Amino acid sequence: MAVTSARNVVNLKEQHFEHENARIDKYTLGDELPAQLAELGLRSRKMTQPTFTIRRITLEDTDAAVQFLRNFFFLDEPMNRAVNLLETPESRCIELEEYSSSSIVQELSVAAVDEKGEFIGIIINGLVRREEVDYTDKSEECSNQKFRRILKVLDHLNREAKIFEKLPKSCDKVLEIRIASTHSAWRGRGLMRVLCEESERIAKEVGAGALRMDTTSAYSAAAAERLNYKSVYEVLYSDLSYAPKPQAPHLEARVYVKELSPIVPAETRTWTMAQPTYTVEPVCADDVQNVMKLLKKTFYIDEPLNETVELCDTDGICAELDEYCTHSLLEGLSFKAIDNEHNIVGVIINGISPLKEDDNGNDLLSQAQRCQNKKFQKILHILALREQSARLWEKFPEEQRLVEVKVVATDQNWRKRGIMTALVKETERVTEQKGIRLIRMDTSSAYSAMSAERLGFTCVYQVLYSELKLDGKPLIVPKSPHLYDKVFIKKIF
Repeated sequence: MAVTSARNVVNLKEQHFEHENARIDKYTLGDELPAQLAELGLRSRKMTQPTFTIRRITLEDTDAAVQFLRNFFFLDEPMNRAVNLLETPESRCIELEEYSSSSIVQELSVAAVDEKGEFIGIIINGLVRREEVDYTDKSEECSNQKFRRILKVLDHLNREAKIFEKLPKSCDKVLEIRIASTHSAWRGRGLMRVLCEESERIAKEVGAGALRMDTTSAYSAAAAERLNYKSVYEVLYSDLSYAPKPQAPHLEARVYVKELSPIVPAETRTWTMAQPTYTVEPVCADDVQNVMKLLKKTFYIDEPLNETVELCDTDGICAELDEYCTHSLLEGLSFKAIDNEHNIVGVIINGISPLKEDDNGNDLLSQAQRCQNKKFQKILHILALREQSARLWEKFPEEQRLVEVKVVATDQNWRKRGIMTALVKETERVTEQKGIRLIRMDTSSAYSAMSAERLGFTCVYQVLYSELKLDGKPLIVPKSPHLYDKVFIKKIF
């Protein structure tokens, strides 16, 4: 959709200009105006109106979107400026980059692009469901002290606003406008209004009952009110001892909500569509071939470390990865999701592991040193560094073993249908049956880390990939938003 960014040109009728009996009945940006201006002794200029197009932000746009935010939002947002988050124009805040990009995976964010296809405005949106609401303070997990103060304010807003308590019980989904930013050369042209209207359309499309907008500046608060949002919570920065203290007029943070009315076309017929169903069952010996077939079209090519080193050959083969995936497959702890035709559409591979590796020559470091596949060797070195640095045996000294989630994969056509949640819940059930208190999930991607947090896991270790080095050089550095290697733990009882 092309939208003219400047105001519409209004035709002015019956305007009289006395010059040699010349009369201008109306004017636009074309037709007779140049000649009439010439008669008046004036020179005309050809004016072109800049245009922009609104489109969804896709996963492929992640790097470009983050770069746009670095240039504008990261520098302009009042709390960022108050704590001097970016000390120089070249400085980076990896934590803010990860926070910004983590919602793009939902593909509900929108951008305005100019005639050259360049970003000139962005809104990062995220969908939250009533049953997923989590009011715990996650700021303490952030190692960046400056960004931790900002996260603490955002956690405060979320915890105190309690928007689902203020919305009708029938509203089980809310679309959050999490970041909004406009190119400085395009401000004041109605760009943000159009992006917000498109976000509202998307919210209705996905069945959200309301929109939420947290504002940290006086300007964004004024914009929210112009767009008919209602303030449901506000707090002065000065009332929060830990909060950054932006300069006036940015004195408070607010939470705004806009309830949505679903559009129901008149005289329509409602059809009840049968939803595809799946069943979760233990993996058995007969499943190995089909499980591997699923992994080779998902995990083998999607996992960031595999993708970055181009682990698999043109035929999708990597013998070392095959062995890694099948090693724990038949321990009785792995599960599959099958559709109505008994096709495997999801799998979770679990195994029982000690909290501290045995020093018997089969530890990860020894495996890495013996590995002849140079690409897989790098991955094993990352796993070894993870094991040594996480030091789970020190964090949980009373435990001797845990269940480790080693691989999770879902068929591309079955994603976002709760399969991973169902597989993890079944894992939790059998873990408790075996009397094991801990489940471990290592995440190599930003998306799996988000899933772990949503499923109630707690991050106990994280490190930037750029800091995982061998002989002074980073081993593997995946593309954004996959910036961190993390270890999550969940206590079952």
